[in-house]
Amino acid sequence: MSYNMTPLERIVLESLQISSKTLVKLSLCTNINECILNKVLTSLMEKNLILQSDDSTFSLNKSMDSQMIQLLQKKIEIKYELLEVLSEIIDLNDLNDGRFFFKKVILNKDEEIVYKNLAYQLETFINNIQKKDRPLSEGKVILWGEANYGKIINSYIYS
Repeated sequence: MSYNMTPLERIVLESLQISSKTLVKLSLCTNINECILNKVLTSLMEKNLILQSDDSTFSLNKSMDSQMIQLLQKKIEIKYELLEVLSEIIDLNDLNDGRFFFKKVILNKDEEIVYKNLAYQLETFINNIQKKDRPLSEGKVILWGEANYGKIINSYIYS
């Protein structure tokens, strides 16, 4: 079973992960037009990912089967989302304006320690602010990570 969620479906699920919301509040939080949002919500309800209560509040289906939860967390889903988001960031930004960085660096052992410490601090900071219920549409997409350049080259050669 495979299910590639649309970017709008992921945005709605992310917003509902923080708290249950009405259609109006969800529209304000995600910046998605209510008409389009209704279609997204209907699709998510058909897939049993969200529920609508009697007071028209939408929430995540906490009792969805473990198979669906595993599917949503699969590496392929995360990779698909990352590729979409990265493509949009590149399209929306002038790569020379200082808001998007892509660097290839060689670090010595001391620099590696400093880098790992800064990455840990950034992750801790982001994890703490991520817990707050704020409008998703006003948020920032922040990317960071690393990979060994030699492994990337080998992956290109052998794939």
